[in-house]
Amino acid sequence: MHQVQEPFLVTRWGNVPINGEIRGWSATDPPADWAERLQRRQVFHEVRTAAAIGAFIVLLLVTASVRGAVPATTEARDSAA
Repeated sequence: MHQVQEPFLVTRWGNVPINGEIRGWSATDPPADWAERLQRRQVFHEVRTAAAIGAFIVLLLVTASVRGAVPATTEARDSAA
């Protein structure tokens, strides 16, 4: 369950505050360290993307294992009856 929440946590505590700062920037007079801030945002984006992909892979693995287990359980129950 923790893996599924990671993309949302990274977004909330990483990207959202930085995006708020960026919205306040003047197009004609950005802050002196604007490139560093954008790079930091990019790192959060990459972490969020990796976490989302990891969560999706976990979901696929759990789904595959559950689907594989259900028919065997059903067969065993039907043959016992």
